[in-house]
Amino acid sequence: MAIKVERDGNKTVLAQTRRGVRIAAWVLFALAVIGAVMSFREERAAQAIERTAVHCSRAAGVCGFTPSTGSGQVMHIDTLVAATVETDGSGDDARVTAAVTRRDGLPTYRPCEVRASDPEVAGIRRAVTELTAFLNDRNMADLAVECATRRRQASTGATAMRIIGPMVGMAVLLLAVLLFLVEVRTEVDPDAGLVRVKGRSAVPPRRWSIERPIAEVASVMVRQRTVGRERSFRVYLHFTDGTATLLLSPSTGWRTDAERWLGDLRRALGLPAAPS
Repeated sequence: MAIKVERDGNKTVLAQTRRGVRIAAWVLFALAVIGAVMSFREERAAQAIERTAVHCSRAAGVCGFTPSTGSGQVMHIDTLVAATVETDGSGDDARVTAAVTRRDGLPTYRPCEVRASDPEVAGIRRAVTELTAFLNDRNMADLAVECATRRRQASTGATAMRIIGPMVGMAVLLLAVLLFLVEVRTEVDPDAGLVRVKGRSAVPPRRWSIERPIAEVASVMVRQRTVGRERSFRVYLHFTDGTATLLLSPSTGWRTDAERWLGDLRRALGLPAAPS
């Protein structure tokens, strides 16, 4: 927060600006947008279909499994025992997996996995059938087939929550910052016999502007609030008709500076000094 008292000819100006708060608010807003875009892209990637191409050559003695993303594997045909369809669970949410079992203690390889209700399940069954036929028929020279993986099929609501959740948290933080985005300019013009106050706040969003005779100013009041060890201050200009207007918004730790600024303002308004 920047607060300063300066002279403009015979005028005394008390100005509060919040350039740092504005910058912080824009940074938080940008981070929220970037976070939402990244979350959306991650969700799209998580739900994207990954296709695995299977190419076997009897002459070369190998089968290659090449996914559309990530690295593939090349296996010797002689190490392959069988290809099967594994089902984990029941109903539409059951996971259907293509499993290639291997001898010599080598781990089972699972190139593709989808839900039972996904349309790609037919491709898994077809790939397993053709790979089984190739392994059992030594007269087959080559094999080219593919299957697909859809690792997560999140509901629209769950996807929205994963995207919106971080944005809500960032919005709360942004709101906390915007509470301090209050800018006020107070001008005491003795030549015109007027005091002018113009201000604006982000939360709640509002603007105010007053112009009153200096003679109607009753006092400058500081309202202090203590939260734990921290003290915050608001400064108001009170008028003889009982109305008031905000001069300085919440701030902490500047009591000494505030007294100096308000002393200058009281002198410009012709008010007595604050009691010690």
